[in-house]
Amino acid sequence: MKRQITLLTGIILCIYTLSCYRDKGNYDYLDYNKIEKISLHKSSKTQGILGDTIKLIPTFSYRYGNRDTNIFNYEWRIRDSVISKERNLIYVPREIRHQESTVLYITDKYTGITIPFRTHFTITSPYKTGWMILSEKSGESILSYVRKEHKNGENRYADYKDIYKTLYPGRSLGNNPKKLCYIITSSSEDEILLLQEPEQCVYLSGKDFSRFIYLKDEFPGKKYPQGFIPKDFLDGAQCSYLLGENGEIYWKISPAFYGNLHLVYFIPIPLYHKGGLRIDHYPDVRVYGANMSQMYDILNNRILAFYTSFNSGGGYKFGANVEFINNDIPDNTADINDLKNYKLVYMGGGYPKYTLILKDKNANSYLYHTYKVKGQTSALNLRITEHYQEIFAGNSLISENTKFLQLRRSNYMFIGEKNKLYFYDGNTKRIKLYHDFGSGNIVKIAADAPEQEIGVAMDNGRIYICSTDIKFLSADRPGEYGICHEVEGLGRIVDLIWKYGGFYPYIFNTYD
Repeated sequence: MKRQITLLTGIILCIYTLSCYRDKGNYDYLDYNKIEKISLHKSSKTQGILGDTIKLIPTFSYRYGNRDTNIFNYEWRIRDSVISKERNLIYVPREIRHQESTVLYITDKYTGITIPFRTHFTITSPYKTGWMILSEKSGESILSYVRKEHKNGENRYADYKDIYKTLYPGRSLGNNPKKLCYIITSSSEDEILLLQEPEQCVYLSGKDFSRFIYLKDEFPGKKYPQGFIPKDFLDGAQCSYLLGENGEIYWKISPAFYGNLHLVYFIPIPLYHKGGLRIDHYPDVRVYGANMSQMYDILNNRILAFYTSFNSGGGYKFGANVEFINNDIPDNTADINDLKNYKLVYMGGGYPKYTLILKDKNANSYLYHTYKVKGQTSALNLRITEHYQEIFAGNSLISENTKFLQLRRSNYMFIGEKNKLYFYDGNTKRIKLYHDFGSGNIVKIAADAPEQEIGVAMDNGRIYICSTDIKFLSADRPGEYGICHEVEGLGRIVDLIWKYGGFYPYIFNTYD
């Protein structure tokens, strides 16, 4: 009996060994010229921007030297979808991808053995950071984009005229364009709100400018309050404010300090403030740093502020009015709580110093006015200090159509009047011609993230990108060498903004 058990055990072990040998024979024990190593050739291209061609060129190392690659079948897959059956992958991704995994399955035609090779590629958006231009042709909204590139120590510019039509042929963006509004949605992402015909106002993805959601859909019932026509939008992080042409403000509190903008509706009751309000425009100042959204109330001729923040905490105060304590006003100096016989023409700069251009209605002249704020905005009051006011050195240049831009990080203010660009030095109190563009009228001046360049948009379809470097500003004719780039043929331009690419480049004033 014992011998029978031993014999039976031996037979079982023999069968098991033969089985294992037969299984491994397809892989390890079969002596054939198999592929032992796979890598990507140095000519492969694994990174690019949307629209670029990815090139993945595999190279093989064999057990016994080179081998004819025609004896293999190839299959490239992404997420279980076959995208190519060629040895080399030449592929144009249609979406932005970070470390997208792709697998090449290599099958030997004779043995049937399949070897997988996994690799990755990354596609980023070419539209993340740059100039956005809104224009009009035959009543239709046109979106264009200019990207600045740094290659081999040189600055280059890539122009994307009518980019929406290029990306989405056959689709109309909308009609009667009015304004572009910048919105931060994450540390490295953003959106653009395009204001145009009321029913067509739409949020665009910052990655590829695709339509995200219509503005009217963010009101209860997916329709605006009766008679409301959008005029401007202010991204105040946890509080956002939508201005109507009638001066009414509708607002919302977001459930995060940025992003999640579309999870809540606008409150369907207009914003109220003591004494009433009718808002004319939002000043050209940042919410970040100041932790308040500021607006010009023409009903009571004053500057209002409401608490908000790009930081967490203090939620119960969001939307509350911030009081300006302005008890130390010098004689014959404007009070931002009651401007009386002054009209606010422009307000720019950044926390804690603000610059105003005021029109004195009695003297029919323009004044240059600066002040600083002190205190914690979360306390819902700020003290106004260091008032300064004088007749503006560019007084004779200004008309109702003059455009202004006060740089936040220096004392330079740029002034656009008709086809001429000037700048004012807040230190020397002198004004100087930057450049005469010869034709057209300046409709907008905007700065890039580090304020090293400004964009000047003309109604004749041209934009000029101009350096703010002191070596050009101090020259006799700054524009002769300071104009870095020019684009023409954009249609009738109505707006120009800088697209930061998210919260981090926004707060750190950098390109991303």
